[in-house]
Amino acid sequence: LAIISGRGEKVFKLKSQKRFELLILTQNKMVTAKDSYHRFDEQDKAPDPVTDKAVSYLQDGNLQGFLSTLKNDLYIPSAEILPEIKENLLAMEKAGADKALMTGSGSAVYGIFLSKAKRNKAYKQLKAEYGKYLIKTKTLW
Repeated sequence: LAIISGRGEKVFKLKSQKRFELLILTQNKMVTAKDSYHRFDEQDKAPDPVTDKAVSYLQDGNLQGFLSTLKNDLYIPSAEILPEIKENLLAMEKAGADKALMTGSGSAVYGIFLSKAKRNKAYKQLKAEYGKYLIKTKTLW
């Protein structure tokens, strides 16, 4: 787990005893960062900073609090451009993810699972439909 800033070149490792089990669902279509940010700017909304609160929950061991703060301000504009993002996110939630989010400006989504068994069950459920676009992994730290 880390806080990434700048253009991805600034990486600040977070100390956590918890490793999260993940599924990543990619696709063969994409949203460009330029298009996503442009659509976000058109909505005239300010980003909602949640990083400090999320880090505090994580360091306190409050996993539900941590998961509840996670969000991606670019989700709505990216899903408007590419509706499959919303469909994939809903599939991840339906499969039992404790939290499902879009990566960066899209177009992949990922599910966070609090147990390996729960992640593996979701993997089996989603694998038949999504095949090579589904990746099973976990956090490193």
